[in-house]
Amino acid sequence: MLAEIARLVEHPWAGVYRTAGKWPDELALAPEAGFTLHNSSWCGTCEGYVSVGSVLTARESTLQLLVELQEPDNTSAVWYGLDETLHLVRWGDLSFAVAEGSMETFCAAVSDGWTFPSIPFRYVGERGDFDFEHVTRPTERPRVPAAFEHLILEVPVTCRVVSLVEWRRRPQLDGKERQAYDAVYALDAGSDDGLAVGMRLFVEGEKRWSWHNGRVERVESAAGRFQMLAFEDEREWAGSLVGKRATTRHPKAPER
Repeated sequence: MLAEIARLVEHPWAGVYRTAGKWPDELALAPEAGFTLHNSSWCGTCEGYVSVGSVLTARESTLQLLVELQEPDNTSAVWYGLDETLHLVRWGDLSFAVAEGSMETFCAAVSDGWTFPSIPFRYVGERGDFDFEHVTRPTERPRVPAAFEHLILEVPVTCRVVSLVEWRRRPQLDGKERQAYDAVYALDAGSDDGLAVGMRLFVEGEKRWSWHNGRVERVESAAGRFQMLAFEDEREWAGSLVGKRATTRHPKAPER
């Protein structure tokens, strides 16, 4: 595969895409050889190929894949699982390989003003000293497919958590001792305020961003609902979020 990629000159999408950081996930894409997704590991125990397949068609910035193997128990496969549609999203001098199922989280990372997406990318600029471990977020608006443009926010959406309306049990995972739930909340903002299904919210004062930033699961014109991961012993914590402000802007994002 790497030999085929090396033979291609200025190909529009073939290449090696990687996540930022010291131990990246690497997605190699080639027209004939197909693709492989390799997970690196600081300890070496989880390192290996987690997804393999072929490229069926390529049209403009979208590839159709045949996923022949995917390791469901690997962390990378859980957080970045390839599916049959792969979008190549240009964001500044970076080209991200975003699976259809990961497009929501990609757009949320862009819109929160601070997070760098945990999605493989390749540098398509002209700098010879580009640092893949410490990547600066581009300032331009990414070129996402039209169906997802509404998830890229120019101005953050801010609202208030009105009530906890449901404590929804998640399926119990084998080997997990704590039962997980979705705490579902009502919001005082909806589509008229720019809120949309798939957006992520950060609740005022909540520090556990990586696990507890909530996904908007339903919107009406002036109201919405979002869900947050919680465990069986966290009902009191979940109830304490009622009345607080929530926003699509990450707490660490710089002031505009």
